Amino acid sequence: MILAKNTIGTDAFFMINKRLTRELGLEAAMFLAILADAESIFKDGDVNAGFVFQTQPTVEAMSMGVLTRRRQDMGIKALIEHGIIEQKNMGLPMRRYFRINNKRLVEVLTNDNV
Repeated sequence: MILAKNTIGTDAFFMINKRLTRELGLEAAMFLAILADAESIFKDGDVNAGFVFQTQPTVEAMSMGVLTRRRQDMGIKALIEHGIIEQKNMGLPMRRYFRINNKRLVEVLTNDNV
């Protein structure tokens, strides 16, 4: 059982929080997993400290088609409404930048009144 868990938990998989899925929906939980994965790879420079960018097509491809544009929008909206992520759009062409509010994420996951 532990071997299976360790094998499944390698970098070829997303870790999706069950409580977050139940409270905010699969779209929000999966989008957050993709952001968390990208956070360690795509951090932007000093001006946008903590922000990462993800394009709509990239997120859709990373989610194997699960997170269509509409479903991404649903997940982003839920995460923003709960203060778990911030979004800003910048540049030409425009890029979507996101930052995870880790403090708020912990509060949401440990609070019974989400």
